[in-house]
Amino acid sequence: MRSEKISLSLSITIFYSAITFAIVFSSIFLTKSLVVRYTLINYSHTISSEFSRIFENSMGNGLRSGQRSKVFNEYTVIYGEKIVSDPYDIKSYIKMPQRFPEISYLQGAPYVFVSLGKIEGKELVLIAPAYQLKVLENTLNFFTILLSFASAIVVVMVGLLFSSEVLNPLKKISSQLEEVKVSKLDTKIPEQRYREYQHLADTLNSMLLRLKDGFERQEQFVSDASHELRTPLSSILANLKMLLRWGKDDSKVLNDSLEDMRVSVKRLGSMVESLLNLSKGNLEVNLEDVNLKEIAEEVREESEELYSNFDFQVVGSGSAKTDNSGLKKILRILVNNAVRYSSETKKVIISVGNDKISVEDFGIGIGEDMIDHIFDRFYRADYSRSEKGFGIGLSIAKKIADAMNAQIKVQSKIGKGSKFTVEFSNR
Repeated sequence: MRSEKISLSLSITIFYSAITFAIVFSSIFLTKSLVVRYTLINYSHTISSEFSRIFENSMGNGLRSGQRSKVFNEYTVIYGEKIVSDPYDIKSYIKMPQRFPEISYLQGAPYVFVSLGKIEGKELVLIAPAYQLKVLENTLNFFTILLSFASAIVVVMVGLLFSSEVLNPLKKISSQLEEVKVSKLDTKIPEQRYREYQHLADTLNSMLLRLKDGFERQEQFVSDASHELRTPLSSILANLKMLLRWGKDDSKVLNDSLEDMRVSVKRLGSMVESLLNLSKGNLEVNLEDVNLKEIAEEVREESEELYSNFDFQVVGSGSAKTDNSGLKKILRILVNNAVRYSSETKKVIISVGNDKISVEDFGIGIGEDMIDHIFDRFYRADYSRSEKGFGIGLSIAKKIADAMNAQIKVQSKIGKGSKFTVEFSNR
């Protein structure tokens, strides 16, 4: 069952909105707190200034009765631990704050605590109603809630626009990729505004080019394979027709046709085996330290039995960490190619060194423009089309080399010969 996928656009919107709203709400709340605190400080300064004008030296010295009455009727006055006046009857609920000025709620009503400092070693504190501060705080709370709702709406809208701006290029790239077909692999993702999307576009364009090249190679492979398989099959069919007509009565025709069909069937079997080797997935290799000269001597002895008219030489010595069986297969393919494309000088040299081994011939050579293609399946240079072979050998050799973490390098000149070097990098 297919699981439900989360919308990236929604996720970005929620994440952006949550972060932005938290910042905006914190800013609003901080601003409100600063305004309340600033107003409280101003209010306490007003009270302090008014009280200081009445009590210039110490409490009660030289006061007129009207001034004393006003002070004691409007403020709860605490001098040290003694409550001098309590016009609001709150002495039972008074709890001194840790700092001044400060607002405290006594019996549900707001009061401001203001310290006038110490007089004769005792702290003088005034307590006055702070209804106007409460009204201000309520007003600010209302605007805080209002601004919070407004900012939430704005933040969500901006978040939607932001996520749309961020994801639109990705949606366009996705829609362009949906239009890509096997017949339109040359489609190119256009230039992008943002660097990250440009990197994605470059990667996709590179992938499309590789896919295009791969499909073209596949089409060429099918075409060439069909051509190579058609030739021996046509030969077998032609011989069968000839046998059906008059081969039964003519022993020479019968023998020649049977021999021709035997060669064609052998050729088909060899080609099918090569195709099966190419179609295999990852090859299994056993990497171990091997003596390259010993392997070269084994391949030389085998080659001398197969091609008695050729001179095979092994020069140098060395070792490498590689797969014994795989390396022999590569050398057999390279020696077979060297023999096939040799000219008048029927000589093949197998050179050995540490972490490398090469096969050199003195034949027709390979053009520089063709070296990059000789490892392609069924590829054969035009001048070698008349030679026996399928153009698969080097492809198999490269596949084995890749599995062994080795490289096959080619040096060649037309008319002077070719040198194939297998280099190992496993130490």
